[in-house]
Amino acid sequence: MDNIINNNEKAYFFTRSTREEIIVRLDLNILVGGVARNKDDLDTLHPFGADPFYRFYYVTDGAVDLLFADGRYSLRPGYMYLIPVSQPFRYISPCNFTHYWMHFCSSQLEKIEFFQHLIELPAPANTEVLMLDFLRVAQIGTGIQPFMEADIILRRLLIPFLESIPDEPLQQIEGQNRFYSVIDYINRNATKPLSISSLAAMLRMNRNDFSADFHRAFGIPPKQYICKRRMGQARMLLLSTDLSVKQISYKVGYDNEFYFSRLFKKYTGNSPSDFRKHSNLGT
Repeated sequence: MDNIINNNEKAYFFTRSTREEIIVRLDLNILVGGVARNKDDLDTLHPFGADPFYRFYYVTDGAVDLLFADGRYSLRPGYMYLIPVSQPFRYISPCNFTHYWMHFCSSQLEKIEFFQHLIELPAPANTEVLMLDFLRVAQIGTGIQPFMEADIILRRLLIPFLESIPDEPLQQIEGQNRFYSVIDYINRNATKPLSISSLAAMLRMNRNDFSADFHRAFGIPPKQYICKRRMGQARMLLLSTDLSVKQISYKVGYDNEFYFSRLFKKYTGNSPSDFRKHSNLGT
């Protein structure tokens, strides 16, 4: 909307709905991206399992199927897809498959129920141009400019997905907004000791009311949310570093390596070493 100040000056204001608030808070961490032509070995490279990052796929030729617990989905040329975080699946390759792809993390999207399932949308006409532009800046490597350009490209690719969020998930987000400062604090300090009482004090609430309201807003208790964030960080370290399990245990806030390993298996279904062995960041 605009506001006429005088004959020579105008000011333009952006109104903010819940959907726009998502954009303001949208955190994106691009891990890797590329293009794969005539791919026919995805089912070999990715056994049935879950990953701690989103996959963005834009399919240009061929076909591949994804087998989730709730069914089998075909990825088709001319469409783009978001494959959710932490949902176990495996590939079935009936033929060669060509696609552009990007892997990224976003704690904001993870909290929205709409982004916890596979999403298929017709690809806009500029999708391949954007992906080619991403490959161009990715080849530059380090530096502020390519990093910023890559982030902008991913945000442009995500616009149709964000515009497609139904009203019900938006209402869920409205209920979560009051906890934004607490969630932000947890995400930035998940590896440090965190007490539920201290988190409740940030919102001037008692422990019981805070825990109950948090559970209603996010579907899990705050203690479990903290643990999931730590396990997510651990999975990324297992995938992207050669740190030992003991070192990773310390880095994500656990002094006892064996307790960490038990928790990791509880949340992921695999031991840390098995997860590292069977996962692949670059597929």
